[in-house]
Amino acid sequence: MFRNSQPLQKFLNINHPPALTPRESQQLLNRLSSSFRKNLDAAHGFQLEAEGRPSKSSQHGGSKSGFKPPEQRKRRSSLDSGFRPTDQHLQSILTNPLFNISRADTSIQNKPKKDPMVVFEHAVSMGMMTLTSATHCLVQQKRIVVQSPATSIQQGMQDSGAGLKVVKWLTSSGLANTNNFLKDKQFSKILMQFIVAENIQHVAWIWIKRAIRESRGISEHSRVKPSDFSNPLMCLVWAEIQGSGTLDNAVSCLSKAAGHVVELNDYQRSLVLGHSARYLVRQITEKHSRISKPAFESLAIFISRFSAWSKYENSLLDLFHPSRPNANLALSYLKTVSAVQKGMANRDINLGLYTAKFLFEKNKVADAEWVMNMLQTNFPEPVDEMVEDAKAEAASLEALDGLSLA
Repeated sequence: MFRNSQPLQKFLNINHPPALTPRESQQLLNRLSSSFRKNLDAAHGFQLEAEGRPSKSSQHGGSKSGFKPPEQRKRRSSLDSGFRPTDQHLQSILTNPLFNISRADTSIQNKPKKDPMVVFEHAVSMGMMTLTSATHCLVQQKRIVVQSPATSIQQGMQDSGAGLKVVKWLTSSGLANTNNFLKDKQFSKILMQFIVAENIQHVAWIWIKRAIRESRGISEHSRVKPSDFSNPLMCLVWAEIQGSGTLDNAVSCLSKAAGHVVELNDYQRSLVLGHSARYLVRQITEKHSRISKPAFESLAIFISRFSAWSKYENSLLDLFHPSRPNANLALSYLKTVSAVQKGMANRDINLGLYTAKFLFEKNKVADAEWVMNMLQTNFPEPVDEMVEDAKAEAASLEALDGLSLA
Protein backbone atom coordinates (compact mmCIF):
# COMPACT_ATOMS: atom_id res chain seq x y z
CA MET A 1 0.00 0.00 0.00
CA PHE A 2 2.82 2.44 0.94
CA ARG A 3 4.85 1.44 -2.10
CA ASN A 4 1.94 2.53 -4.32
CA SER A 5 1.96 5.98 -2.73
CA GLN A 6 5.41 6.92 -4.05
CA PRO A 7 4.11 8.99 -7.00
CA LEU A 8 1.98 11.01 -4.59
CA GLN A 9 5.00 11.52 -2.34
CA LYS A 10 6.98 12.81 -5.31
CA PHE A 11 4.21 15.28 -6.04
CA LEU A 12 4.18 16.52 -2.45
CA ASN A 13 7.93 17.06 -2.60
CA ILE A 14 7.63 19.54 -5.46
CA ASN A 15 9.31 22.81 -4.63
CA HIS A 16 6.59 25.49 -4.56
CA PRO A 17 7.50 29.08 -5.50
CA PRO A 18 8.28 31.37 -2.59
CA ALA A 19 5.51 33.57 -1.24
CA LEU A 20 5.08 36.94 -2.94
CA THR A 21 5.92 40.13 -1.17
CA PRO A 22 3.05 42.57 -0.57
CA ARG A 23 4.29 44.73 -3.42
CA GLU A 24 4.50 41.76 -5.80
CA SER A 25 1.00 40.63 -4.73
CA GLN A 26 -0.40 44.07 -5.52
CA GLN A 27 1.28 44.09 -8.92
CA LEU A 28 -0.12 40.65 -9.73
CA LEU A 29 -3.60 41.74 -8.66
CA ASN A 30 -3.36 44.86 -10.82
CA ARG A 31 -2.33 42.79 -13.86
CA LEU A 32 -5.09 40.23 -13.32
CA SER A 33 -7.67 43.00 -12.88
CA SER A 34 -6.48 44.77 -16.00
CA SER A 35 -6.60 41.56 -18.03
CA PHE A 36 -10.04 40.67 -16.63
CA ARG A 37 -11.50 44.08 -17.48
CA LYS A 38 -9.87 44.06 -20.91
CA ASN A 39 -11.39 40.69 -21.80
CA LEU A 40 -14.84 41.76 -20.56
CA ASP A 41 -14.62 45.01 -22.52
CA ALA A 42 -13.59 43.09 -25.62
CA ALA A 43 -16.63 40.81 -25.21
CA HIS A 44 -18.80 43.93 -25.29
CA GLY A 45 -17.10 45.24 -28.41
CA PHE A 46 -15.57 48.10 -26.45
CA GLN A 47 -12.14 49.66 -26.87
CA LEU A 48 -10.79 52.84 -25.36
CA GLU A 49 -9.88 55.50 -27.91
CA ALA A 50 -6.60 55.92 -26.07
CA GLU A 51 -5.53 52.33 -26.72
CA GLY A 52 -2.68 51.94 -29.15
CA ARG A 53 -1.09 55.17 -27.97
CA PRO A 54 1.98 55.41 -25.70
CA SER A 55 0.98 55.02 -22.07
CA LYS A 56 0.97 58.15 -19.96
CA SER A 57 3.45 56.57 -17.58
CA SER A 58 6.03 56.30 -20.33
CA GLN A 59 5.31 59.83 -21.50
CA HIS A 60 5.94 61.15 -18.01
CA GLY A 61 8.94 58.99 -17.33
CA GLY A 62 7.16 56.45 -15.15
CA SER A 63 9.10 53.43 -13.98
CA LYS A 64 8.75 49.94 -15.42
CA SER A 65 6.88 48.86 -12.33
CA GLY A 66 3.84 50.63 -13.68
CA PHE A 67 3.76 53.25 -10.93
CA LYS A 68 1.75 56.31 -11.89
CA PRO A 69 1.59 59.66 -10.14
CA PRO A 70 -1.65 60.24 -8.15
CA GLU A 71 -2.86 62.96 -10.51
CA GLN A 72 -2.33 60.64 -13.48
CA ARG A 73 -4.29 57.82 -11.84
CA LYS A 74 -7.07 60.31 -11.12
CA ARG A 75 -7.23 61.37 -14.74
CA ARG A 76 -7.34 57.76 -15.88
CA SER A 77 -10.08 56.81 -13.44
CA SER A 78 -12.17 59.83 -14.43
CA LEU A 79 -11.75 58.85 -18.08
CA ASP A 80 -12.84 55.26 -17.52
CA SER A 81 -15.47 55.86 -14.83
CA GLY A 82 -18.95 55.20 -16.16
CA PHE A 83 -17.54 54.72 -19.66
CA ARG A 84 -16.67 51.03 -19.80
CA PRO A 85 -19.54 48.51 -20.25
CA THR A 86 -18.18 46.56 -17.26
CA ASP A 87 -18.33 49.67 -15.06
CA GLN A 88 -21.89 50.37 -16.17
CA HIS A 89 -22.93 46.79 -15.49
CA LEU A 90 -21.42 46.75 -12.00
CA GLN A 91 -22.92 50.18 -11.28
CA SER A 92 -26.40 48.91 -12.20
CA ILE A 93 -25.94 45.99 -9.79
CA LEU A 94 -24.61 48.12 -6.93
CA THR A 95 -27.43 50.69 -7.26
CA ASN A 96 -30.21 48.11 -7.61
CA PRO A 97 -32.78 48.71 -4.83
CA LEU A 98 -33.07 44.96 -4.26
CA PHE A 99 -29.45 44.89 -3.01
CA ASN A 100 -29.77 48.04 -0.94
CA ILE A 101 -30.62 46.54 2.46
CA SER A 102 -27.65 47.94 4.39
CA ARG A 103 -27.97 51.39 2.83
CA ALA A 104 -31.69 51.49 3.53
CA ASP A 105 -31.13 50.53 7.17
CA THR A 106 -28.40 53.16 7.57
CA SER A 107 -30.45 55.90 5.92
CA ILE A 108 -33.40 55.10 8.17
CA GLN A 109 -31.18 55.80 11.19
CA ASN A 110 -29.87 59.06 9.74
CA LYS A 111 -33.12 60.46 8.30
CA PRO A 112 -36.58 61.14 9.73
CA LYS A 113 -38.66 58.01 9.79
CA LYS A 114 -41.50 59.77 7.96
CA ASP A 115 -39.41 60.35 4.81
CA PRO A 116 -41.57 58.48 2.26
CA MET A 117 -38.73 57.52 -0.05
CA VAL A 118 -36.68 56.08 2.83
CA VAL A 119 -39.72 53.97 3.67
CA PHE A 120 -39.96 53.06 -0.03
CA GLU A 121 -36.33 51.92 -0.27
CA HIS A 122 -36.59 49.89 2.90
CA ALA A 123 -39.80 48.16 1.72
CA VAL A 124 -38.18 47.42 -1.65
CA SER A 125 -35.11 45.90 0.00
CA MET A 126 -37.41 43.68 2.08
CA GLY A 127 -39.42 42.63 -1.00
CA MET A 128 -42.62 44.17 0.40
CA MET A 129 -43.26 46.99 -2.10
CA THR A 130 -46.50 47.10 -4.15
CA LEU A 131 -47.95 49.54 -6.68
CA THR A 132 -50.41 50.83 -4.09
CA SER A 133 -47.64 51.47 -1.57
CA ALA A 134 -45.45 53.07 -4.23
CA THR A 135 -48.33 55.39 -5.15
CA HIS A 136 -48.68 56.41 -1.52
CA CYS A 137 -44.93 57.11 -1.23
CA LEU A 138 -44.91 59.28 -4.35
CA VAL A 139 -48.03 61.20 -3.30
CA GLN A 140 -46.49 61.86 0.13
CA GLN A 141 -43.20 62.92 -1.46
CA LYS A 142 -44.98 65.43 -3.70
CA ARG A 143 -46.93 66.72 -0.70
CA ILE A 144 -43.65 67.32 1.14
CA VAL A 145 -42.30 69.20 -1.88
CA VAL A 146 -45.42 71.36 -2.15
CA GLN A 147 -45.15 72.30 1.54
CA SER A 148 -41.40 72.93 1.39
CA PRO A 149 -39.73 76.28 0.57
CA ALA A 150 -38.38 74.85 -2.70
CA THR A 151 -37.81 77.25 -5.62
CA SER A 152 -40.57 75.49 -7.55
CA ILE A 153 -42.59 72.32 -7.24
CA GLN A 154 -40.94 70.92 -10.38
CA GLN A 155 -37.48 71.63 -9.01
CA GLY A 156 -38.32 70.06 -5.67
CA MET A 157 -39.67 66.94 -7.35
CA GLN A 158 -36.55 66.73 -9.51
CA ASP A 159 -34.24 67.08 -6.53
CA SER A 160 -36.03 64.26 -4.68
CA GLY A 161 -35.11 61.69 -7.37
CA ALA A 162 -38.21 59.74 -6.36
CA GLY A 163 -39.28 58.97 -9.92
CA LEU A 164 -35.96 57.36 -10.83
CA LYS A 165 -36.03 55.26 -7.66
CA VAL A 166 -39.47 53.92 -8.53
CA VAL A 167 -38.47 53.26 -12.15
CA LYS A 168 -35.46 51.24 -10.94
CA TRP A 169 -37.77 49.23 -8.70
CA LEU A 170 -40.17 48.57 -11.59
CA THR A 171 -37.24 47.36 -13.69
CA SER A 172 -35.56 45.19 -11.07
CA SER A 173 -38.86 43.63 -9.95
CA GLY A 174 -39.86 42.74 -13.52
CA LEU A 175 -43.03 44.86 -13.44
CA ALA A 176 -41.67 47.03 -16.25
CA ASN A 177 -41.45 44.03 -18.60
CA THR A 178 -45.06 44.74 -19.61
CA ASN A 179 -47.32 47.80 -19.53
CA ASN A 180 -49.78 46.20 -17.13
CA PHE A 181 -48.65 48.40 -14.24
CA LEU A 182 -49.91 51.44 -16.19
CA LYS A 183 -53.47 50.17 -15.77
CA ASP A 184 -53.25 51.53 -12.23
CA LYS A 185 -54.25 55.11 -13.11
CA GLN A 186 -53.31 56.69 -9.80
CA PHE A 187 -49.86 55.15 -9.86
CA SER A 188 -49.16 55.92 -13.51
CA LYS A 189 -50.24 59.57 -13.20
CA ILE A 190 -48.18 60.41 -10.12
CA LEU A 191 -45.15 58.47 -11.42
CA MET A 192 -45.32 60.27 -14.77
CA GLN A 193 -45.32 63.63 -12.99
CA PHE A 194 -42.01 62.75 -11.34
CA ILE A 195 -40.64 61.37 -14.63
CA VAL A 196 -41.34 64.69 -16.35
CA ALA A 197 -39.97 66.73 -13.43
CA GLU A 198 -36.74 64.67 -13.43
CA ASN A 199 -36.36 64.86 -17.23
CA ILE A 200 -36.27 61.10 -17.71
CA GLN A 201 -39.05 60.96 -20.32
CA HIS A 202 -37.02 58.41 -22.29
CA VAL A 203 -38.33 55.85 -19.81
CA ALA A 204 -41.93 56.72 -20.70
CA TRP A 205 -41.14 56.40 -24.40
CA ILE A 206 -40.11 52.78 -23.85
CA TRP A 207 -43.64 52.10 -22.63
CA ILE A 208 -45.25 54.17 -25.42
CA LYS A 209 -43.33 52.36 -28.14
CA ARG A 210 -44.28 49.03 -26.57
CA ALA A 211 -47.97 50.01 -26.76
CA ILE A 212 -47.50 50.94 -30.42
CA ARG A 213 -45.92 47.55 -31.18
CA GLU A 214 -48.70 45.71 -29.34
CA SER A 215 -51.38 47.56 -31.34
CA ARG A 216 -50.19 45.94 -34.56
CA GLY A 217 -52.66 43.33 -35.73
CA ILE A 218 -55.49 44.77 -33.61
CA SER A 219 -58.74 45.30 -35.55
CA GLU A 220 -62.10 46.87 -34.75
CA HIS A 221 -63.41 43.39 -33.98
CA SER A 222 -60.65 42.57 -31.47
CA ARG A 223 -61.74 42.34 -27.86
CA VAL A 224 -59.30 44.78 -26.31
CA LYS A 225 -59.49 47.79 -24.04
CA PRO A 226 -58.47 50.91 -25.98
CA SER A 227 -57.05 52.37 -22.77
CA ASP A 228 -54.39 49.62 -22.70
CA PHE A 229 -52.87 51.21 -25.82
CA SER A 230 -53.61 54.89 -25.14
CA ASN A 231 -52.62 55.12 -21.45
CA PRO A 232 -48.81 55.42 -21.82
CA LEU A 233 -48.98 58.42 -24.16
CA MET A 234 -51.99 59.93 -22.40
CA CYS A 235 -50.22 59.86 -19.02
CA LEU A 236 -47.15 61.56 -20.48
CA VAL A 237 -49.25 64.22 -22.24
CA TRP A 238 -51.15 64.92 -19.04
CA ALA A 239 -47.96 65.13 -16.96
CA GLU A 240 -46.30 67.51 -19.43
CA ILE A 241 -49.27 69.86 -19.12
CA GLN A 242 -49.19 69.67 -15.33
CA GLY A 243 -45.46 70.34 -15.25
CA SER A 244 -45.25 73.26 -17.68
CA GLY A 245 -48.69 74.88 -17.47
CA THR A 246 -48.89 75.03 -21.27
CA LEU A 247 -49.80 72.59 -24.02
CA ASP A 248 -46.61 73.03 -26.04
CA ASN A 249 -44.62 70.08 -24.64
CA ALA A 250 -47.70 67.85 -24.75
CA VAL A 251 -48.26 68.66 -28.43
CA SER A 252 -44.59 67.84 -29.10
CA CYS A 253 -45.15 64.42 -27.48
CA LEU A 254 -48.17 63.80 -29.70
CA SER A 255 -46.24 64.78 -32.83
CA LYS A 256 -43.34 62.52 -31.83
CA ALA A 257 -45.71 59.60 -31.28
CA ALA A 258 -47.26 60.24 -34.69
CA GLY A 259 -43.87 59.56 -36.24
CA HIS A 260 -43.92 56.03 -34.79
CA VAL A 261 -47.37 55.02 -36.08
CA VAL A 262 -47.01 55.67 -39.80
CA GLU A 263 -47.19 51.93 -40.54
CA LEU A 264 -50.40 51.40 -38.55
CA ASN A 265 -53.88 51.59 -40.00
CA ASP A 266 -56.38 54.29 -39.01
CA TYR A 267 -57.99 52.22 -36.26
CA GLN A 268 -54.65 51.30 -34.68
CA ARG A 269 -53.50 54.92 -34.82
CA SER A 270 -56.72 55.96 -33.13
CA LEU A 271 -56.09 53.41 -30.36
CA VAL A 272 -52.70 54.88 -29.54
CA LEU A 273 -53.15 58.57 -30.34
CA GLY A 274 -56.88 59.30 -30.31
CA HIS A 275 -57.37 59.82 -26.59
CA SER A 276 -54.43 62.22 -26.29
CA ALA A 277 -55.46 64.20 -29.39
CA ARG A 278 -59.05 64.68 -28.20
CA TYR A 279 -57.82 65.60 -24.73
CA LEU A 280 -55.62 68.37 -26.13
CA VAL A 281 -58.48 69.75 -28.23
CA ARG A 282 -60.69 69.85 -25.12
CA GLN A 283 -57.95 71.64 -23.20
CA ILE A 284 -58.02 74.39 -25.84
CA THR A 285 -61.77 74.67 -26.32
CA GLU A 286 -63.06 73.99 -22.81
CA LYS A 287 -60.20 74.82 -20.44
CA HIS A 288 -58.67 77.59 -22.58
CA SER A 289 -55.20 76.29 -21.73
CA ARG A 290 -52.20 78.28 -22.90
CA ILE A 291 -50.62 77.22 -26.19
CA SER A 292 -48.20 78.92 -28.55
CA LYS A 293 -49.16 79.56 -32.16
CA PRO A 294 -46.58 77.06 -33.58
CA ALA A 295 -47.84 74.35 -31.23
CA PHE A 296 -51.44 75.12 -32.18
CA GLU A 297 -50.60 74.85 -35.88
CA SER A 298 -48.78 71.56 -35.24
CA LEU A 299 -51.81 70.14 -33.43
CA ALA A 300 -54.13 71.24 -36.25
CA ILE A 301 -51.91 69.53 -38.84
CA PHE A 302 -51.85 66.36 -36.75
CA ILE A 303 -55.65 66.35 -36.36
CA SER A 304 -56.19 66.75 -40.09
CA ARG A 305 -53.88 63.82 -40.88
CA PHE A 306 -54.54 61.28 -38.16
CA SER A 307 -57.82 61.88 -36.36
CA ALA A 308 -60.90 59.91 -37.39
CA TRP A 309 -62.91 62.95 -36.28
CA SER A 310 -60.81 65.44 -38.23
CA LYS A 311 -63.71 67.46 -39.66
CA TYR A 312 -65.30 67.96 -36.25
CA GLU A 313 -62.07 68.69 -34.38
CA ASN A 314 -60.63 70.92 -37.10
CA SER A 315 -63.89 72.88 -37.00
CA LEU A 316 -63.38 73.40 -33.27
CA LEU A 317 -59.74 74.37 -33.67
CA ASP A 318 -60.59 76.92 -36.36
CA LEU A 319 -63.02 78.59 -33.96
CA PHE A 320 -60.28 78.88 -31.32
CA HIS A 321 -57.31 79.74 -33.53
CA PRO A 322 -55.06 82.16 -31.58
CA SER A 323 -54.66 84.67 -34.43
CA ARG A 324 -57.26 84.01 -37.17
CA PRO A 325 -60.39 82.28 -35.83
CA ASN A 326 -63.24 81.62 -38.24
CA ALA A 327 -66.43 79.59 -38.41
CA ASN A 328 -66.37 78.44 -42.03
CA LEU A 329 -65.38 74.83 -41.28
CA ALA A 330 -67.87 74.67 -38.41
CA LEU A 331 -70.75 75.89 -40.55
CA SER A 332 -69.82 73.44 -43.30
CA TYR A 333 -69.72 70.58 -40.79
CA LEU A 334 -72.98 71.53 -39.06
CA LYS A 335 -74.82 71.45 -42.39
CA THR A 336 -74.11 67.70 -42.51
CA VAL A 337 -75.45 67.09 -38.98
CA SER A 338 -78.75 65.28 -38.62
CA ALA A 339 -80.80 63.69 -35.85
CA VAL A 340 -79.59 60.28 -37.09
CA GLN A 341 -76.20 60.93 -35.42
CA LYS A 342 -77.54 60.18 -31.96
CA GLY A 343 -74.19 59.01 -30.62
CA MET A 344 -72.62 62.34 -31.58
CA ALA A 345 -75.39 64.56 -30.18
CA ASN A 346 -73.49 66.12 -27.30
CA ARG A 347 -70.39 66.98 -29.25
CA ASP A 348 -72.39 68.38 -32.18
CA ILE A 349 -74.50 70.51 -29.84
CA ASN A 350 -71.32 71.82 -28.18
CA LEU A 351 -69.84 72.71 -31.54
CA GLY A 352 -73.10 74.41 -32.52
CA LEU A 353 -73.15 76.51 -29.35
CA TYR A 354 -69.51 77.51 -29.77
CA THR A 355 -70.22 78.43 -33.39
CA ALA A 356 -73.34 80.45 -32.56
CA LYS A 357 -71.48 82.36 -29.85
CA PHE A 358 -68.59 83.13 -32.22
CA LEU A 359 -70.92 84.24 -35.06
CA PHE A 360 -72.94 86.49 -32.80
CA GLU A 361 -69.76 88.15 -31.45
CA LYS A 362 -68.76 88.78 -35.09
CA ASN A 363 -72.20 90.32 -35.70
CA LYS A 364 -73.22 87.51 -38.07
CA VAL A 365 -76.64 87.19 -36.50
CA ALA A 366 -78.32 85.40 -39.42
CA ASP A 367 -75.79 82.57 -39.41
CA ALA A 368 -75.98 82.33 -35.61
CA GLU A 369 -79.78 82.01 -35.73
CA TRP A 370 -79.52 79.31 -38.40
CA VAL A 371 -77.19 77.30 -36.16
CA MET A 372 -79.49 77.56 -33.14
CA ASN A 373 -82.57 76.64 -35.19
CA MET A 374 -80.72 73.64 -36.64
CA LEU A 375 -79.82 72.41 -33.18
CA GLN A 376 -83.36 72.91 -31.90
CA THR A 377 -84.75 70.97 -34.86
CA ASN A 378 -82.38 68.01 -34.66
CA PHE A 379 -81.85 67.84 -30.91
CA PRO A 380 -84.89 69.47 -29.26
CA GLU A 381 -84.60 67.84 -25.83
CA PRO A 382 -81.01 68.49 -24.72
CA VAL A 383 -80.50 71.86 -26.39
CA ASP A 384 -82.48 74.03 -23.97
CA GLU A 385 -80.73 72.52 -20.95
CA MET A 386 -77.27 72.84 -22.52
CA VAL A 387 -77.93 76.43 -23.52
CA GLU A 388 -78.82 77.31 -19.94
CA ASP A 389 -75.68 75.60 -18.65
CA ALA A 390 -73.58 77.44 -21.19
CA LYS A 391 -75.11 80.76 -20.20
CA ALA A 392 -74.30 80.12 -16.56
CA GLU A 393 -70.66 79.31 -17.36
CA ALA A 394 -70.01 82.10 -19.83
CA ALA A 395 -71.57 85.52 -19.40
CA SER A 396 -70.97 86.30 -23.03
CA LEU A 397 -73.51 83.66 -24.03
CA GLU A 398 -76.24 85.86 -22.59
CA ALA A 399 -76.36 87.33 -26.06
CA LEU A 400 -78.06 84.12 -27.18
CA ASP A 401 -81.22 85.35 -25.45
CA GLY A 402 -81.81 87.51 -28.49
CA LEU A 403 -81.78 84.55 -30.86
CA SER A 404 -85.05 82.88 -31.78
CA LEU A 405 -85.37 79.21 -30.94
CA ALA A 406 -88.41 78.41 -33.09
